[in-house]
Amino acid sequence: MPMIAFVIHRAQDYEAGVSIVTRVLGTLLGPSNVLVDRYSFLPGSSWLPQLRAQVASADIVVCVVGPAWASDRRPSLATDYVAEELAIARQLRKPVVPVLIGDSRTQLAGLIPPQLKWLLSVQFLMLNPAEADEAF
Repeated sequence: MPMIAFVIHRAQDYEAGVSIVTRVLGTLLGPSNVLVDRYSFLPGSSWLPQLRAQVASADIVVCVVGPAWASDRRPSLATDYVAEELAIARQLRKPVVPVLIGDSRTQLAGLIPPQLKWLLSVQFLMLNPAEADEAF
């Protein structure tokens, strides 16, 4: 059975590097095995139950941390769907692989909101979009 990856991201980061991450995962796992929230939802259906079901069905969760995290601070889990998706993944003990867009890990601690500081204890992958786009 093929591995299924669910990609978590801030919507504003799609062009900043999420598209590259999903393309690379699609090459490795097959495009149908890469779930990207609203792009994987059935049209006309309620999206929140689908979001939760997709996180639950994934073998691995990839969390893309990009520039939008600096300006996208939300005060509670009820309104922060990235935090909710990560909470579901953590509760279900799904492996979470954070991917930092950019070339500086020094900015990382400032980007992660307080309720997600546990991500700092997980090994990150670095993605420089300019270099990755040439490679893939």
